[in-house]
Amino acid sequence: MKIAKSKKCIFCKTIFEKPKKLSDRQFNKRQSCCRKCSDALRRKGEYVKCKTCNKKFYRQRSVRVGIYCSKKCSLKNVLNEKANGWKGNNVGYFGLHCWVRKRLGKPKKCKYCGKKEKLQWANISKKYKRKLDDWIPLCVVCHRRFDKITKLSIEETKTIRKMYKKGITQNELGKKYNVHQSTISNIIRNKIQYYGKNN
Repeated sequence: MKIAKSKKCIFCKTIFEKPKKLSDRQFNKRQSCCRKCSDALRRKGEYVKCKTCNKKFYRQRSVRVGIYCSKKCSLKNVLNEKANGWKGNNVGYFGLHCWVRKRLGKPKKCKYCGKKEKLQWANISKKYKRKLDDWIPLCVVCHRRFDKITKLSIEETKTIRKMYKKGITQNELGKKYNVHQSTISNIIRNKIQYYGKNN
């Protein structure tokens, strides 16, 4: 029986010669030119195209749904129409804010007071739609005033502080302004930022 001195790799189709270390019987059984091709032949998965960059990548047999070659490619499509969980205009409150933050980035300066700390994106129309021109950067204080979350105005908080100094209790002030006693306490001790500081 004649033993060939060269062979064609089954995987990459390149011709390789018999290494000196291998015996004739071992070389006769060999089907691949290198370790890389040998490992590729043992694989039971398949090569598929990446949905983002169209690059071919190996997908294991156990992973049937993998459509991206890397995490970087998968994150590119998480926030747009190609995402599997895309809801369009039916997105929730927190999902929409995440979408806006990814598109517009981190806010740098409050539009009203000019602060550069504790900034958020606020919706102008209050309709919460996917329109990037419908969002403005605001600090926490201005955002709460813009959304009218605070029950008390700055003038009312000043009056509360003056009345407390005159001897009116926190419970009485809470009942008068229809807020909890702890809110009155926080206003007096300057614990709530958006009510202003005690001068």
